[in-house]
Amino acid sequence: MRRTSIRSATIAAGVGLAAAVAPALAAAQVTEVPCRGNEAICTANVSLKGGASNKPVMLMLPGTDLKIRAVNGVPSSLQGAFLRSKGTYSLGGSAYSFTFSAVGSIDSGYMSMTFTNLQRPQGRVPRAVTCLGGERVCTAHISLRGGADDKRIQVKLPGTNLKLAARVPTPPATRKLFSVSGGDYSLGGSVYTFTLDTDRSFGKGAWLALTFRDPAR
Repeated sequence: MRRTSIRSATIAAGVGLAAAVAPALAAAQVTEVPCRGNEAICTANVSLKGGASNKPVMLMLPGTDLKIRAVNGVPSSLQGAFLRSKGTYSLGGSAYSFTFSAVGSIDSGYMSMTFTNLQRPQGRVPRAVTCLGGERVCTAHISLRGGADDKRIQVKLPGTNLKLAARVPTPPATRKLFSVSGGDYSLGGSVYTFTLDTDRSFGKGAWLALTFRDPAR
């Protein structure tokens, strides 16, 4: 009787431990990705390298009222190489969770996801911006509010091997209402300068997200 009791207690303890460990393991499989920017706009670059099958991702947003506006492949040739589920917000709106699948033959590339909050203050077209991210991938956010007439803009990059891989307008309907030209690199590749020209004066909520990546990483 005593051996049976000890054995039952051991089994129960094992079951309890397994039940406690399972959620922890499940949580550990979720990939957290920062959405780099501010409470007005941010972009999260989710790696597609090696593909994925229903991979869970949680994006950590810098605000609680940011809403998803655009999803693009970086480079653009990857646009049809992945599928994602409908996302859900949590943590008071500061986290966005979803799952995605991607073909396994991807050597390098990203799913770039841009969020904006139309209620936050937004400045006009800047003369210089910082590309937020690291030496593998970064995104620069350029406000289109007020428009621009052949304005030269400098983008400060966090590395010297980053190359422009995607130009994503928000909202997408503004795509044909501006042009980007004359892009060149300086200071050893750490600065990218281009000319922005818009057809008209945009209002609040119009942005251009430039994503750069290192093709070799």
